[in-house]
Amino acid sequence: MAPNGPGSRPRVRHPAPLARLHEGVDLGTRGHVVWSREGTRHGCLSVQVLQEFFVTTTWKLPRPLEAPAAAQIVDDLAHWHVHSPAVADVRAAIDIHQRTGASFWDAMILRSAQELGCQILYSEDLDAGQEYEGVEVRNPFPA
Repeated sequence: MAPNGPGSRPRVRHPAPLARLHEGVDLGTRGHVVWSREGTRHGCLSVQVLQEFFVTTTWKLPRPLEAPAAAQIVDDLAHWHVHSPAVADVRAAIDIHQRTGASFWDAMILRSAQELGCQILYSEDLDAGQEYEGVEVRNPFPA
């Protein structure tokens, strides 16, 4: 992302898809992916994304991971910049939901992206190219 002043993060590029981050395992995840810093495999994500990742990879896949394997990936991803929403973030997400029409859960992800200083969110759930209050959505798996 373009610098926005003191403490800002660099412009993000397409991250290595979360579905392929670990040893070439195709986890086939869908939904929100991650935000990534330019030129690195270090990204930004929210606690909600970690939760969705665990549920998806241990329950919703045709060949789900064992819980300990998914937990190890969550531990690895926890080294990235992780946003842990507070009550004020829930209230801000409600406002985003009301202003933009995004679902509340998507608004929580958007709020986390804002709080982490990310301008690009990779998601299959939101419309690619759409901008929500300064956060641009891109599809991590374009056709």
